Formats: sequence, structure tokens, C-alpha cells
Amino acid sequence: AIVANHTIDSLKSNLQYDNTRGSFSFSGIIDSSFGLVFNGVASVQPATYVFDLERFSFGSNSYVWKNIDDVQLRIDHSGFRVAHALMKHRNESIALTGSISDSGLYDLTSTVTDFDLSGLQNIVRESKTFQPGVGFEGHVSGTVHLGGTASEPVINVEASGTDMLYRSTSI
Repeated sequence: AIVANHTIDSLKSNLQYDNTRGSFSFSGIIDSSFGLVFNGVASVQPATYVFDLERFSFGSNSYVWKNIDDVQLRIDHSGFRVAHALMKHRNESIALTGSISDSGLYDLTSTVTDFDLSGLQNIVRESKTFQPGVGFEGHVSGTVHLGGTASEPVINVEASGTDMLYRSTSI
């Protein structure tokens, strides 16, 4: 299958549901190199749909991000909420919490800790950036907050970096 100019192959999914509780799993490979795997449980609680991803990972080869604890998602009359999402790769981490209300208001916060910029080469997949001194280098930590609405987003970024380079030029 081709989605947004990306080839998606080796898709596997499973959904089992019984009354108010179920389980789900999904795995796939994008562009023959980037894997995505998740599984978890879903349930219907009073006025709330609950999705807990027990396993969530994505990446390629040795560059893989994995969740720490369940990724907890909730949908109810007030909107969509990320109660807890923490992903790690070695010493790096990315956390996400917040909500999108039923009226379309965003209140999402992501915290990035010790993100190794050389990992961008694994995402961008441009062959030139894999050569030493050509891609990104250094580490970044910070917080990103998305507020407002889809038509009037408000983005606040606070970040700091160390030893940041792009193509051997200091950033």
C-alpha cells in the first residue's frame, strides 16, 4: 500500500473485543526500513473510551524508540486526552501529556530530554546525512506547548542545546 508517497508493507493487525473490554495489536514497516509496533487493551468505562498501549515502539535497525509504562489515551464527552506517554531511546526521552477538547481547543505539552540530533539522520533517511560531519550533531532538551485551535494555533517552545552542529557548522 502507498500512503502519502510512503510504501507501507508487512502490515499485521489484530482486534479482539468482548462486551466492554478488548485487546488490539498492530505492526508494519514503512518504506522497507521504518518499523511501527503497538499493542494494548481497550475498554469502555462510564462515559469514557480507554486505550492503554502496553507496547509502543518505532524506528529502524538499532534506532528504536520504546514506551516506558503504558501510553494512556482517553476519549470522553470533553474530548481526547493523553494521560501519559513516555518514549525512550537510550538516555533520550520524549513525553507527551494534554488534551484536545470537544470544542477544538488544544492543550498539549511535550518534554524532550537529551535528544541526540544525530538521530534525525534515521528519520530523514537522506543518504548524504549518514556521512560523518554532514548531518546534525549535538543534544537538545526542551518543552513544546501547543495551545489554541487548528485555525489559530499557539506554539511555545523553550529549548537548549549543547555541541549543536549541522554539516560541521555550529548552530
